Amino acid sequence: MGATFAADIINEKGKPEDEGFFAGAYYIAYGDNLYFTDASHQDVQQGNYGLVTEISFAKGEELLGVKIGMTLDEIKGKLGEPDRIFLTDEDNEFFSDSKCISYVEGNLNNAIYLKKSCNLSENMQW
Repeated sequence: MGATFAADIINEKGKPEDEGFFAGAYYIAYGDNLYFTDASHQDVQQGNYGLVTEISFAKGEELLGVKIGMTLDEIKGKLGEPDRIFLTDEDNEFFSDSKCISYVEGNLNNAIYLKKSCNLSENMQW
């Protein structure tokens, strides 16, 4: 785990299929996979697409050996014990009804969100 810049993803995957701002965050998209960054409108106009702060993957994708649909125990088996497990704020429109497991590395917080009702990572954010 570590820091990734949107420019690194663009260099690897090519021109994004879509890009823009959503809920105040700049994103680049490749199919159903979205990479959100910390870039401002001004940053993007200057060609600085920012540090990736969140990734949203579609079913069938994998990151660090974790696949959409794995149980909490399966994720722990791949990444080890998380630094923190908690329920998200119920009034958060994006992650309501979610459980979060968090892995901290330096000043980076890598979080995986799982539906708390079924305990599966059907919609995983990183």
